[in-house]
Amino acid sequence: MDGDGRRLMSKSFAQWCGQWLEQLPKWERYAPKGFGVTVNLVVKRLLHPGAAAGPEWLGVGRGERIGDERGRELLAWLDGRRDVVEKLLDLLRTGVDDAMARARQQGLDVTVSRVAEALAVAIGSKWKQAVVLTDMEVESVWETFLRNSVPLGRRMGRREFAGYRGLYDQLWEEEGRASLDAEPYGRYGLGENERPPLVVEERENVFLGMQRSVFSRFSLAVREPYVKGSADEIARREVTRACSRLGLIDESARIALRSLHAGLLTGPSGPGWKPSGATPGKRDWNDDLLPLGEETDPQGDPALEWEGIHAGLAALAQAMIATFTGRTSQGQYLKLAERMDEAHQDVMRRAWHECFRLDMAGRPVTEARASKIVKLAIYGGIPSGQKQRRDSRRLTGGHRDETSPEDAGGTAEAGRLAVFGRALEWLRADEERARAVIRGDENATAEYERAAAELGFPSIDEVCHHMDQDWKQ
Repeated sequence: MDGDGRRLMSKSFAQWCGQWLEQLPKWERYAPKGFGVTVNLVVKRLLHPGAAAGPEWLGVGRGERIGDERGRELLAWLDGRRDVVEKLLDLLRTGVDDAMARARQQGLDVTVSRVAEALAVAIGSKWKQAVVLTDMEVESVWETFLRNSVPLGRRMGRREFAGYRGLYDQLWEEEGRASLDAEPYGRYGLGENERPPLVVEERENVFLGMQRSVFSRFSLAVREPYVKGSADEIARREVTRACSRLGLIDESARIALRSLHAGLLTGPSGPGWKPSGATPGKRDWNDDLLPLGEETDPQGDPALEWEGIHAGLAALAQAMIATFTGRTSQGQYLKLAERMDEAHQDVMRRAWHECFRLDMAGRPVTEARASKIVKLAIYGGIPSGQKQRRDSRRLTGGHRDETSPEDAGGTAEAGRLAVFGRALEWLRADEERARAVIRGDENATAEYERAAAELGFPSIDEVCHHMDQDWKQ
């Protein structure tokens, strides 16, 4: 294969699409630099969803490498839809410009990239259904976006926020120290038993737990339209909240965290696990809109501290972590690798974040909301947390991304999944042997390698990575 052929083979679906976009005569008008619309945005929100919805490109990932022949087919597919794509781009460009003009008039704190993202998602989701939005429908989208935006003047920088150090020192001595002593963060896997920093220079995310700075909590609050008040009012509120038990004001939020933690501790942490008793009767988690309260007679492990626990929620958490551990590849791997402590931390930190978002909005945690938090914390928190742990760039000092990472995109081939499935079945056949393989025991590893050579299994490192990353498949 010549050099040109090798370059063609190295292109991804996204790169082919980007090349096509940049060759459009009006591309520079649609996407002038610094005005929100980019190649990556258009490919991610318009072209890839539109293509992947049809039979020709069903299941293709944006990052999937495709050869020159398939690449030419993609270019031809795009050429055949050039008129409609340019219509979509025109809608996007006009919508972004109109929205930003209105935002400036109304003094709203929005950025051109966020407006472009919201409009591209709306336009792309409809095109995926073979529908092109009208000008009025696009206008309705950005009007809704602006209604949910906050006014200018609510933000402040780290240096300005550092001016609240005196207030923080005072409140911590009056309330914070006693709050930490009463309920140490480490008890729940939420971080070190230390006062949270007021300001740090690094970007932060949910997996820092209670070590997340007060400034980052303030930054989350000021971006939410449902959080009322000026920048100063919100800043004082967050300093006060950071000095409360578990960094939360409403007791229902603390009950939710305690209950989730109790459920995790009584979950399937080892061989021979059996569920402890739960409250009798079938629960409906959708009809209770009252704040979550304590529930007596948890019927759980008598060695655990059950004060301030909602027993029904603890039982729900116990059942969900058991299902995750028993039915997902990632859960099975974490149990075999004796890394459930990590998983519990990931769950608790994601749950704290969700409780914090409700708390800063002045909303109590109800039974219905608590059940959703438990599900999100387990089925979303563990994969996201484990991905953070795998990325060495995120483990220097602390996790540095402001938002939780998304699970790896793309759809794996059926054949690849079948191979990994056979390897998993081999491991499940002897749990003691599986534990030894994952721990790196020399004899057990050699046994796996012999089986892999005979039966066509991937390496154990590949299997572990698959279980860690592709559990949803």
